[in-house]
Amino acid sequence: MPVMDTDLSGAQRQTRIWHWITAVVAFLAVYRGIRIPNRWSATQAQVNYSQGIVKRGLFGAALSGPLHLYHYGRFALVSFGLLTLLFVLLGVLVFKTLRRGAGNGWEIVAVFAGSYSVTMLASTVGYFDILLASLAVLPLLVSDARWRFALALPLSVCGVMVHEIYVLVFLPVVLLPFALEAIAAKTQRERRRSLAAIVVIALVCGSICVGLAASTPLTTDKVNAMAEQIKARVDFNPRMDFFYVFVRSARANVSMMRVIYRLGWYRMMHVQSVFVFGPTAAFLVWAGRDFMGRQTSVRRGLMLGLFLFCGLSPLLLHGIATDVSRINGLCCLALFLSFLVCVRMLGMDALVSSPWRQGVATMLLVLTASAGQMQMLRPDRSFPDIPQLKSFLEQVRHRSWAEMSNDSD
Repeated sequence: MPVMDTDLSGAQRQTRIWHWITAVVAFLAVYRGIRIPNRWSATQAQVNYSQGIVKRGLFGAALSGPLHLYHYGRFALVSFGLLTLLFVLLGVLVFKTLRRGAGNGWEIVAVFAGSYSVTMLASTVGYFDILLASLAVLPLLVSDARWRFALALPLSVCGVMVHEIYVLVFLPVVLLPFALEAIAAKTQRERRRSLAAIVVIALVCGSICVGLAASTPLTTDKVNAMAEQIKARVDFNPRMDFFYVFVRSARANVSMMRVIYRLGWYRMMHVQSVFVFGPTAAFLVWAGRDFMGRQTSVRRGLMLGLFLFCGLSPLLLHGIATDVSRINGLCCLALFLSFLVCVRMLGMDALVSSPWRQGVATMLLVLTASAGQMQMLRPDRSFPDIPQLKSFLEQVRHRSWAEMSNDSD
């Protein structure tokens, strides 16, 4: 018995160490990328349905008007609040998933927490990505399948109406628990119920997304009227180039990307971004493959396929969008969420922390905590960078939010 107590105490100490490592590297990851919301995100948040049903209009119609987010200061505060909410929800999901284990899996959490994906989330404060991720995490916290469906359906509809990328980035992750329940179902009735939930959510959200994508682009006059309305309402200089998204169809986006992919500098951006985000994505795929390989179910190959599909589906955005690092960062987030869903649904028994994986995790954390560059046309902050932090705090203290917004892209 004393030996068992000593072993348990050692496991608890190791888990506590990984808790502290996770907290420290998460702070560094956020610190590398945190900034004030840029003018693109502030402009996007002002779009509503004054010119008819348009894509990305729900946030402005539901929140920007009632909360007076046309004041840049209020928009910035709400944006930081949404970013904080996302990190809190991710923390709750992690603890609800790993609390029943013997400390296994925390090196995986630490690798993601210290990754450039978290840095990218901090850097995109103000973007709809933050809200979309929160809408996706909320139903993942619910264990009961019926309540999860009741929550996932309306939140997924809201996600698609806020931004159409929800369908490719987060909807597969939201549907993953139902798919795993269908595979593990003991009766045909349970299997049909899980599959029905997937079909209903996918059809509703897919129909909305296709309807928005297939709708006729706004005329130049309507776009100009929208831009002028927003410009007259806000207290910052809106990004006028943002409004081009309403005059391009989905087919025009694909045609544009075919041309862009021929440019050497753009292909080089992809190569650079792979070096930034690739190690984290590869580590998460390795962890997921190892976890699935230890399952006793004969359908573990299908489960692994679902995990990879849901985690890598954001990469499809490369065919219609130019935000290379943003897409790859979202891919790492989707992989991490998919991994947590698999562990939460299939149990902790197959989650084993090997010394080899912990060593690789430590190496990755050392690399990501050091200096580097984010591939989003601006350098990140190495640590420690006290002058940069002091400059940011001085701006917040002595300058108005509207003045600060003019410095952002």
